[in-house]
Amino acid sequence: MIEVPPISHYNSLPLLRGLALVFPLSTSTLYLYQPSHLYMLRKHLRSPFIVTPPLQKGSSEREREVGTVCRIEEVISVGEDGSLMCGIGLME
Repeated sequence: MIEVPPISHYNSLPLLRGLALVFPLSTSTLYLYQPSHLYMLRKHLRSPFIVTPPLQKGSSEREREVGTVCRIEEVISVGEDGSLMCGIGLME
């Protein structure tokens, strides 16, 4: 079972069309501790995808609880805290 942080935790997470920030301390996203993030994605998931923060409006009940599964198309930048800015595509 995934523990989801309080909804207030997500208020500061920008989720733009085609972009997602992946934070290492979020239990609803992949844990990424090292700069070799693409290696870690492939090693642990065998395919590059992430779960974005849960959606608030206009989504199914499951998406509101769990988030949206996305395919990572590119890693745009890595923050000092280990967060990743990724170009994403929705999984069909």
